[in-house]
Amino acid sequence: MRPALGRAMLDAVHRMSGPGKAIATGSTALAYQTQSKPFFLWLAETEKDARGQEPGKEDTILDPQIVEDFRIAMDLRATLGEVTGTTAYAYKAAPLRILRQLYLEDAAVLGPSWRDEDFLPGERIDDTKPNAPYSLAESQRIISACAAILHRTHDSGDPGDRAVMEIAAFVIIGLKLGIEPECLPVLTLANLRPDGRRIKVRYIKRRGGGGNGFRKSRTTNPSDCGIDTEEEAIADGTSFREAAGALALLRDRARERQDQDGGADDATPLFTFHCAADAFRAFSDHLNESGLRDDHGGRLPIVRNRLRPTWRTQRTIRHGGRLSIDRSDNSADVRAKHYLDNDRIRPFLENAVLDAQAQAWNHALSRRIVDLPNDASDDQVSAAAQKAEVAENDIATALSGEQDLWLASCRDFTNSPFDKPGTPCSKAFFGCVVCPNALITRRSLPAILGFRAHVERRRDEMGSPEWEALYGAAWREITHAILPQFDQRTVAEAETIARGLDMHLPPEMLQ
Repeated sequence: MRPALGRAMLDAVHRMSGPGKAIATGSTALAYQTQSKPFFLWLAETEKDARGQEPGKEDTILDPQIVEDFRIAMDLRATLGEVTGTTAYAYKAAPLRILRQLYLEDAAVLGPSWRDEDFLPGERIDDTKPNAPYSLAESQRIISACAAILHRTHDSGDPGDRAVMEIAAFVIIGLKLGIEPECLPVLTLANLRPDGRRIKVRYIKRRGGGGNGFRKSRTTNPSDCGIDTEEEAIADGTSFREAAGALALLRDRARERQDQDGGADDATPLFTFHCAADAFRAFSDHLNESGLRDDHGGRLPIVRNRLRPTWRTQRTIRHGGRLSIDRSDNSADVRAKHYLDNDRIRPFLENAVLDAQAQAWNHALSRRIVDLPNDASDDQVSAAAQKAEVAENDIATALSGEQDLWLASCRDFTNSPFDKPGTPCSKAFFGCVVCPNALITRRSLPAILGFRAHVERRRDEMGSPEWEALYGAAWREITHAILPQFDQRTVAEAETIARGLDMHLPPEMLQ
């Protein structure tokens, strides 16, 4: 179909090639030829009524709408996941660049309707967005369904069963080990390393942060998703829910093929079928017909590019967000975009931020607590000063009571963090409980407990919004941050003292 057009485009590639021209190398010329093939296959499919046309000059005539339809077809394939967005863009761009060369050489060769803008390949489909991971429950259901398939098909000689078996093994290994989906299909016997009852997988990651052609050797342990522990994985093929069982099954089938071929080549591949997107769609249909569902009862598609994000997400959650255990070769941007920015892990990350804020606040507050007796030794004073990051004299002064206010000892009343230097502090007295200038000692506790009892009584008398605005922050600070940092016996003694004190409250608290 369209032989004259094909010859014309091939000649154009030849004229575009050479030093200083658009196509500078032989490999690029071959890439143009390869990337133009889908255009002719699509033409053959869409122009069935043109079969039998005699080759000639008219064979080069194209309507611009044909090219527009080809763009739409390629974008659809990318949207459906049949090809990547980058591949679809290359399939569109290569033939259009060649057609534009023909147009520039002879504007009439393609027909009279062409304009310069007709040769633009259009937008690149962005399929680099993060792939949503499966939930833990969904991944467990997928593994169980795939393990059942391995049990059913592992001794079958039917080629169809073998294809389904390999896809099921692919999914289990991807979810359990997080091996990149482009690296799994090319694994061979040489990549497997027996280690007692475990199997280690050593493979080459052919892309990464090192630029084009980057190659990095990686080792992973099927017993525990690549994390160093003492767990053992069954490697005899009887536990198909584990990656080691799936790998052992693939290894045994590869060895059988070795024996049939009469050789012992470690380059024998573990997978014999190309696990393409359409194969995964058919596999998903099979599992969903068997009852596999997502967390909401809907269809649960098995998507290759969701396996590794699922593994990474579950691993991050299981280890409390400790990125130090992540021996990833992804850049920080890729790791954040593709593996940390998803709905499954977002609540965990938000809680981690809240926990970090609470820890930072507690750490800052703990520096203001001086849980020492009034007659503390010099060594105790020195240690407390180092913890609070203040001068030893400040600690000694706080213990002596020389600068006591009602609820705390103030390190410098005329240098408040809330007012201009040299002016007295203007804050209400109970602001001391949240002030970084205050040092809270055991001697302060009776007054603090008396104050808390008073504001708790006031809570019943005042409206909730008014009480919260006036006393809420101070009450929470005393209850949840200050008192827990003192010994329980010390707090109990302070409560006894507080009950026997005649509390002289400031006038503003009596209104």
